Amino acid sequence: MKVEIFNTDIKNEQQANYLLSLLRKSISDALIDFDFKESNTLLKVEVNRDVSEIVHSLFITQGVKCQKL
Repeated sequence: MKVEIFNTDIKNEQQANYLLSLLRKSISDALIDFDFKESNTLLKVEVNRDVSEIVHSLFITQGVKCQKL
């Protein structure tokens, strides 16, 4: 599986859980998790295909910044 990491501006766990549920519906074949660091929140997606456009579109729609690392 390929791992894609995204830097996000998610502020809290409630927002992360909501986005996680949306992501799991859109990318059902992926393992998805958030990692809360001191200054930012990282999104880790493990999947066999490129999903960066799906992730980016979903985050933009929800008003959350997201950048692939």
